Amino acid sequence: MKKLTILFVFVWVSFLGFTQRTTETVEKGGKKYYLHTVQSGATLFSICKEYEVSVDEVSALNPQLNGVVKLGQKIVIPIIGESAKSFSYTIKEGETFFGIMKKYNLKEEDILKLNPGITKNISVGQVILLPGDYMKYRNEVNQSTKVADTIIVHEVLEHETLYSISKRFMLTVDELAKLNNVSSNQIKPGMTLKVPIYGKEAKEVAIRSLQDVNNKIDTVKPILEKANTSKDISFLLPFNADKQGDPTGAIATEFYMGAQIALDSLVKLGYEGNVFVHDVGNDTSDLMPVLRKQEVISSGLIIGPFSGDNLEKTVSYCLDKKINLISPIVGTTSYLKNNPFVFNATTSDITLAKKLAKYVYSNHQTEQVILVKVGSKDNELYQAFRTSFMKLGPKKLYEVGEKELSSVSKKGKNLVFVVLSRDRIFSTTIANSLMNIASKSTTNQINLFGTRDWLNYDDIPSEVKNKLNFQYCASVNFDVNSDEVKKLKKIYRAKYNTQLTKYAAQGFDVTMHFIQTNILNLVPERGVINHFQMRETLEGSGKENEACFVFKQSNFKIQKIAEVNE
Repeated sequence: MKKLTILFVFVWVSFLGFTQRTTETVEKGGKKYYLHTVQSGATLFSICKEYEVSVDEVSALNPQLNGVVKLGQKIVIPIIGESAKSFSYTIKEGETFFGIMKKYNLKEEDILKLNPGITKNISVGQVILLPGDYMKYRNEVNQSTKVADTIIVHEVLEHETLYSISKRFMLTVDELAKLNNVSSNQIKPGMTLKVPIYGKEAKEVAIRSLQDVNNKIDTVKPILEKANTSKDISFLLPFNADKQGDPTGAIATEFYMGAQIALDSLVKLGYEGNVFVHDVGNDTSDLMPVLRKQEVISSGLIIGPFSGDNLEKTVSYCLDKKINLISPIVGTTSYLKNNPFVFNATTSDITLAKKLAKYVYSNHQTEQVILVKVGSKDNELYQAFRTSFMKLGPKKLYEVGEKELSSVSKKGKNLVFVVLSRDRIFSTTIANSLMNIASKSTTNQINLFGTRDWLNYDDIPSEVKNKLNFQYCASVNFDVNSDEVKKLKKIYRAKYNTQLTKYAAQGFDVTMHFIQTNILNLVPERGVINHFQMRETLEGSGKENEACFVFKQSNFKIQKIAEVNE
């Protein structure tokens, strides 16, 4: 017990020593900044957290850092409240040049002047400079008021929340609540809300409600002789209608909005069955009564639930009732074992690790490939990559722990590091260590392969990912510049008066593909963001989508560089 207490105190004191604010200041470009000296154990992220500024801000002011700080190094930090000429901003998914202008109330010429050479066609992960004071924008951007061009009246539907309505009309929840003098838990089906529409012609927006149990999709004469085109379909989705503002409910709504567009097309292809949509929430207490409904029992295909206990219960249910089940969002391989009725629409992380092994082996024959040992939670990914890589041929695979990273580096040899970790802290530590290796060598080029989870880690700045040639695998390719996405985006916008999301595109692809293959007996075209490659995992088991796209961050942009097929 004494030893444990001493260890705890040591760790606590160490963290206190990581970053302490300084009172020393310096002037730069006529502005005052803190002049901070890097202390033992500090990282760029911990320093930024202490001063309550963004990593991108500090990186822009200290371009020599390249995402890594060193003991004793002096760096300048913005002083909150001091007016700044500009700040660094990383483009997020779904953002456009025009949207950023509106969000921060900026002029086009001011942004272009600060960023010579850029165009208005910006990409996810790209870093640009914006004029003004970051802290002021951070505190005020969501409080800014807009003058609406017109206001429409929207009737609240059964499944809707204030959050889902705000998403549909591209507003904030606060904006919608303030205009209607309501809180998120006060809206009910049948209520009317005032909705501001910006920069558009004033008109009522046609939005269809979820299909009721007694509602049917319009039927057409079947065009297939052998297919049973009248099989019913049940969507079991976590709308969570009784939980206002629930993010899972918003995802389910977006998914089904995309599915509705697919259903419109499927009717024209000959589908004439009934579609039933049920809110099963995230709890089995909501799911079980739904599974006892006759329309679900007699379904020819079930899409959903998304994950968790509800998905597990439905997997067992479909095995018993012999109903095909599509898992639309989560690729859990354990559900496929000895259950031929389950179809995973997304590629599992284990399969992506195997595909990555094939890609690395084929494309990095002359480099030194180093597989970094990870925690127990991610060991299955480590083993999947390791086993698959070694089966491919005699090329040597180096396996090292966190403390051995620098020891495997050879002068003049390009290095490939594979770090299949989904742990934020571990991943950040490894990225910082690799940056140290990269900063000490002028001859070694590093390629870093991680997981797609790393895209959500603000602790690993874009500069670091860019320097290390960060790459990862994913099962979908939501490319806003592709012709397929642009086409669906146009239809989606016309139907719902809002922007297409990745989950809406997934809803379209899943519905379109699996109704064609499971009910209409058609060979579907390639999806909008998917390239479904369904394969049986074992004899007598379910099928998994084994599609794999490889993405790379280069010049602060995320780009698809390959597709790994059998």
